[in-house]
Amino acid sequence: MKIHFRKWLLEGFWLWFFLLILLVRALLSQQQTEELYSRGLFLYIREAQDALTSISPFALVYVFLGFVLLHFSYHQFIIWRQKRPVWKRLLHSFWGLFKGALALASLFTLMWGYNYGRVPLDVQLGLKVEPQEIEDLVCELENLTYALEGYRSAIEGAGPEAMDATFLPKHFEQKGRRALEDLLEEWNYPSRGSVRARLLSPKGILLRFNTSGVYLPWTGEGHVDAGLHPVQLPFVMIHEMGHGYGFTDEGTCNFLAVAGGLKSKEPFIRYAVLLGYWRYLASNVRPYAREAYSHIHNRLSPGILADLKAIYEYQDAYPELFPKLRYAAYDTYLRAQGIREGILNYDRVIGLMFAIQQKEERSVY
Repeated sequence: MKIHFRKWLLEGFWLWFFLLILLVRALLSQQQTEELYSRGLFLYIREAQDALTSISPFALVYVFLGFVLLHFSYHQFIIWRQKRPVWKRLLHSFWGLFKGALALASLFTLMWGYNYGRVPLDVQLGLKVEPQEIEDLVCELENLTYALEGYRSAIEGAGPEAMDATFLPKHFEQKGRRALEDLLEEWNYPSRGSVRARLLSPKGILLRFNTSGVYLPWTGEGHVDAGLHPVQLPFVMIHEMGHGYGFTDEGTCNFLAVAGGLKSKEPFIRYAVLLGYWRYLASNVRPYAREAYSHIHNRLSPGILADLKAIYEYQDAYPELFPKLRYAAYDTYLRAQGIREGILNYDRVIGLMFAIQQKEERSVY
């Protein structure tokens, strides 16, 4: 009996472990999660991961996926070579897959997922995020357009043609990370380690699922689709680094990408993140104030228009696969993690930008 109980306990280890993790997460308050995990245990996890990613010449996602695939294949091979009834092998196979999924989910939550329960950034900064009237959005888009023109004109060599990869600053990943860390330090957030945001190949592997970047807690690295236009890279990289520093909310990481990128000394990075914000703001103005949007769009300089056209052409090169499935799956995931807006949370960057400018009583760009 003891032997059977021990075997049963070991077989169900990942199930019990996952349930325990969920129980702890449910019992912790936001303040406790912030103090004990986000500003505590997670920082040590961050440092341990960065010790590996800093010396690896390539993204560790390839190693991770290779290990998972080999582990799965080996166990399936062992199961199906046994001389047992097919139904037993089939049951054993599904149980193995279930245990593997539980293991991945457990490590995901332990290594990063607890951050979903931390005190929201706007609460910690004392920001008052409110819905904005369309008139205010139009006014903001006009001001942003003027600022955008100035930022682009500051880039040496930028003309009326679309900018390409030659305009990317040397070591732009490190410079983007340094700008984000400066912002987090200013806001009294820890930024231990050096989060990586690597280009992921083959090109379009993420874009075909309408995703430009992804952060994987198992490796501690952010990943950016190599098929993105160069002008998009700084915004997406800093966004994924924001995830790496413990921020789970998509709108918050967009906000960090803009506010952090504007801290950079590189004109290209400042322009790139501001153009990313301009596109979010424009997508919210266009459906409700078409005439005002057209008026603003028609005033854009040839250089900005060329950049926007090039971005859309890059995206069109990788048509999206299963758009409805992707939307439904990710929307459900975000809502399950406590993000009520679901996938619409990305647009929360607009409310946060309004809130920070209202608090500081000045424009941040």
